[in-house]
Amino acid sequence: MPLLRKGCLMLVGETPRDTSGRSLDDVLALAGTSRGYVSLTNVFDERPTNNNLDNWGILPKEAHKLLRNAIADGESPEFCQPIFGTTLVVHPSKTIPALKRLKTELIKGNPSCIVALGHTALRALCGVTGIGKARGALHFCSLWPSMPPIKVIPTYHPAILLRAFEN
Repeated sequence: MPLLRKGCLMLVGETPRDTSGRSLDDVLALAGTSRGYVSLTNVFDERPTNNNLDNWGILPKEAHKLLRNAIADGESPEFCQPIFGTTLVVHPSKTIPALKRLKTELIKGNPSCIVALGHTALRALCGVTGIGKARGALHFCSLWPSMPPIKVIPTYHPAILLRAFEN
């Protein structure tokens, strides 16, 4: 990833993964499509240790202070959104470049609609938390005022589906 096709459906995940990527292929096949017909990218372009965002995490109070300092130092507020792991906030040194890259990929891909795969993608795209309540409803990617809003459909990340079937 990323695999960008201009103007089509874009799937945005959390980080590159092997197992859930295969699960995604299965889900796409069930929907009658394949990776060749959708754009794919992730919020982060690398995986944290043990695929756990908390391994890049800091306490929320510290993260908010660093994000405020980044804005004071001239960083655009649109890239200073906190992204949450399980219990910690991902360090701004990871989130700011990731959100800049993601915005560039959205501009290049110009998707008509985005499927946010999981809470991290939903938070990065829409500033919304709570994938369980948000899924199934139409949202809009509106964090970047310089871009027109893009429709976002949130759903659970394929890794969650894998865990559910394993249990």
